Amino acid sequence: MVKNKTIGQRIRELRLARKMTQVKLAKKAGLDFTYLSKIENAKVTFGERAIKKISRALVKDDRSYKSLYEELMLLNNKIPEGLKKDILKHKEEFLGELHRPQGSHKSLYRKYREMSTVGNETRRF
Repeated sequence: MVKNKTIGQRIRELRLARKMTQVKLAKKAGLDFTYLSKIENAKVTFGERAIKKISRALVKDDRSYKSLYEELMLLNNKIPEGLKKDILKHKEEFLGELHRPQGSHKSLYRKYREMSTVGNETRRF
C-alpha cells in the first residue's frame, strides 16, 4: 500500500484488481453506483456502514474482510470498533503511542498489531 493514498483510491485499486465495475461493486455492496463513484473520487463523506458494505463486497472470507475493513477505516481516519475495545483494555500501552510526536490512528494500529502477534501466533486480548 502506498503512503498518502486516499480511501477512494484504495477502493478503486481493489475493485479494478478484482475486475469489477463500479456498478457491479455497488450492487454487491447494496449501494448506488453514483454514491460509490463519489466515494472513489472523494466527492462525499461516508461512515463505517458504507465501509463495512464495501469491504464485505470486495472479499470472500471473514479474515480478509476484517483486515480490509480495518485498513479502510484507518484510511478514513477512523478507529475500528475492535481496536477501540482493545485500546480501552490496554490504555497505558496505547497512550504512550499517542503521545509520541508522530502518534496517529495508524501508529495505534501498528502498536495493536505488534501486541496481538507473538511469533507466529495471534494473541487475543
